[in-house]
Amino acid sequence: MYWSFDNSGESDWGAASHYYHKSFKVKDSEMVLPGQMKISPNQLYTAGLGSCCGLGFTDGRQNFLAHIDTRVQPSVLAESIRQNFKADELKTDKSFSVILWRGTLALNQRPQNIAKEVLKELGWSSKLIDLTDEDSVGPMTEVGVDTKGTFCEELKALNQCKQG
Repeated sequence: MYWSFDNSGESDWGAASHYYHKSFKVKDSEMVLPGQMKISPNQLYTAGLGSCCGLGFTDGRQNFLAHIDTRVQPSVLAESIRQNFKADELKTDKSFSVILWRGTLALNQRPQNIAKEVLKELGWSSKLIDLTDEDSVGPMTEVGVDTKGTFCEELKALNQCKQG
């Protein structure tokens, strides 16, 4: 299985950027690699979405970020979310939302369809803020989530930086 649940240890990837291009190093931020998901109280980020997509949300205590490629099993992802979050409560929370980012090379819709399948299984389809129809995320853009919401790094991607 290629899902990572390890949230012990500090990321070696350096600075994560936060919200509107205000770059600074965040202690204990964690990088999510392709084909991985992480659940952590720490800030989570990923980059190089390319042909993949990113799915992120927070419940205010724990953060979730998945870097979804074509190998991801929707049922495994949905079950991991159910085991770590109160999915039924979040379904009725009016302020809760889930962000979906698309990489610039994501011509294959499989990663986005996987993400949407997971949300449908959880009953969260109405919570989706789907950024895949807007400008895609460039290969050097970092996207992620912390307990305040979602973020992306590059200034040109500001139209995709919506608070989650």
